[in-house]
Amino acid sequence: MFVPARNFALKCWFLRSMKGTLTHSLLILATSTLIMVGGAVAQTTTNSDTSGAGPGKVDPGHPRVNEVNQREENQQDRVANGIQSGQLSAGETKNIENGEQRLVNNEKKDMAADNGHLTKQDQNQLNREENHLSNRIYDDKHNARTQTSGGSGGGPGKVDPGHPRVNQVNGREENQQDRIAQGVKSGQLTPKETAHLEKGEQRLQHNEKQDMKADGGHLTKQDQKQLNHEANNMSKKVYKDKHNARRK
Repeated sequence: MFVPARNFALKCWFLRSMKGTLTHSLLILATSTLIMVGGAVAQTTTNSDTSGAGPGKVDPGHPRVNEVNQREENQQDRVANGIQSGQLSAGETKNIENGEQRLVNNEKKDMAADNGHLTKQDQNQLNREENHLSNRIYDDKHNARTQTSGGSGGGPGKVDPGHPRVNQVNGREENQQDRIAQGVKSGQLTPKETAHLEKGEQRLQHNEKQDMKADGGHLTKQDQKQLNHEANNMSKKVYKDKHNARRK
């Protein structure tokens, strides 16, 4: 009778030991998992902070970010002035604004990688990109290309004596360029939106010139109707982009 009792006691001791070991292991595993998940969440939250990037934004406590943002703002003002004055053609504005959008995207990537900050190296690189864009704006504003260059007749604001249909279309193109310039200046249009709008304006002006070339320097009633239809679509896009939630 003694041996079975001892075996029973040993079994009970073994089961209690296994239960304690298993419980301890599960606690360690659960704690480790929570630490890993918590660390990943914290890292994701911290690294995704790019809200301070963009032309004219002020990000308290981040002087390097603010310096880059202010330069972006200044360059957007120069672009707006170039559109308003006619010194920048639709094609030139499109290319410049694509460059501005790339710059903003690069700033956001740098901030995401550096916990919402910009390092000195980041700032230096972004300033080099801004210097390049600044030179491009100057060159484009002072070359021979303007909104009214590229042959007689067609183009924003041009007045072509004896061609009332051409002048009507040109007047609409001029008005829409003024609206885009105001949107850039006010911050209602982002660089990306401006680039897309100017691409459409460039296409409209190209179509007008092609129609005039095919009709001996004139626009037929059908040409005018089609160009006004395109201008209507552009006008709606300008309004929509200026009144959405996106800001530069």
